Amino acid sequence: MRVSWPTDAQSLLLWSQLLLAWVFVAYFAAGDSPIVEKSEQQLAKTSIWYWVRAPFLLLLLLLIIQEYGLRTWVLLIILLTLVVALPHGRAYLARSGHPWGAEFEILINLIVVLSTATLLPTAGEAGRALIQIPLPPGRLAAILLALASLGFLGRGGNHVVRGILTRTDSIPFLTSGKTKTIDIDEYNRGRVIGTIERLIMAAIVATGAYSALAFLIGAKGLIRSKEFENRDFAEYFLIGTLSSAALAFLFGFILRGIFALLW
Repeated sequence: MRVSWPTDAQSLLLWSQLLLAWVFVAYFAAGDSPIVEKSEQQLAKTSIWYWVRAPFLLLLLLLIIQEYGLRTWVLLIILLTLVVALPHGRAYLARSGHPWGAEFEILINLIVVLSTATLLPTAGEAGRALIQIPLPPGRLAAILLALASLGFLGRGGNHVVRGILTRTDSIPFLTSGKTKTIDIDEYNRGRVIGTIERLIMAAIVATGAYSALAFLIGAKGLIRSKEFENRDFAEYFLIGTLSSAALAFLFGFILRGIFALLW
């Protein structure tokens, strides 16, 4: 199947709405908190919401798309399957100890991007704008694509960085005798700080203000410099920070390209 990216303004607007709907449901709706839960009972309650995502996403897609053909129904099936498979896949990888969390997160989202681009309805009136802003379709599409990118960078980036930390065995632990348990408080602080850090760094890269990057990373290191004496913490800090920075750089250049082409 040939991948044909949407090029005209109306197709780009439809595509941007599909991607934003995916990011909203997959990363912000129905129990996708960036905070690591402390009890298995809470996790069990959260997993019930994984199934709610499919009808929620379906409702949004039916409101956005107006043209329904074979390609459209195939796209709906793919997106609904992936939005349920994503949290269940994360849970399976965490329980089984497989270090493929980052690759899994990236792969699912690549499939979403490619499938929406390939199977996107092409008729001029194939979709409707759920968000009404008095802007040309191309500029509105740029804003929605930027929101989708930042949404994934913030919440999805947490899962990618967590997968990298798991793969490198750099998750912060508390040691009590011979027992090691995840330092949940430190883990949660790191994820919240990492989210804010990635969004700021992406904005800096998108605007080309690269000199501010050194100040941001230096200030973060200075605040926690005393903790670097602990080698395990230092590795956790460096791997987490560098992983976040790499994602922020990537999405900063994506944002820059989006606005250069569409604004």
